[in-house]
Amino acid sequence: PEGSIQQLTLIREKIDDELFVEAILQVETGLLSYPNNSEFFYLKGIAEDKNGDIGQAKLSYQSAIRFTPGNQKYHLALANLFFNKGQYLYSALSFANAVTLVPSDVESRYMQGLSYFNAGEWNRAVSAWENLLHYQSEHTLVKNLLPQVYYILAIEYNRTGQFGNSRSAFDNAVGLNPDTKSWLPKAMEILGKYYRKKAMYKESLNAYNEAI
Repeated sequence: PEGSIQQLTLIREKIDDELFVEAILQVETGLLSYPNNSEFFYLKGIAEDKNGDIGQAKLSYQSAIRFTPGNQKYHLALANLFFNKGQYLYSALSFANAVTLVPSDVESRYMQGLSYFNAGEWNRAVSAWENLLHYQSEHTLVKNLLPQVYYILAIEYNRTGQFGNSRSAFDNAVGLNPDTKSWLPKAMEILGKYYRKKAMYKESLNAYNEAI
């Protein structure tokens, strides 16, 4: 009755009942007997995350990964924590670890690409989403978002004088989704925001005008 499985079950019940502080205390008791059990750290991370202690939750998830690096759900928990906090490069790396463990995980590939997309890492977003399309060629969200990235790259290549790359990126965008009205205005809006953050105000204004 006092074994690790029973304790983990009690912790999960406390989390389900939103008794997060009690769950954390129960985990700490369990770790006295099972200091290397990664599941205790994982559940501690969930309780801390739900209780608003994001810094400690990150450390708990990382501890779970350290003891059992091959468990994908630990990497996903850490990835989602980073994503929800807007730390997109960190979330992309964690989703990449999840994809390495389960290459057919389309959702993790999508989130990896979305993390790079939100971080303005256009080439990395392209790489992640192109790989996803090998597993699910008609992914609706990617077929709307990836043309936006291709078009943003086309504009950037053109701006820096890489005209051949610009043309290729534009062709990729239209080839993947010829319905430009469904994605082009949004691409220009995102580009306007991207330039504005970089204090490239003339370019930002031009992009917003194109969106309008």
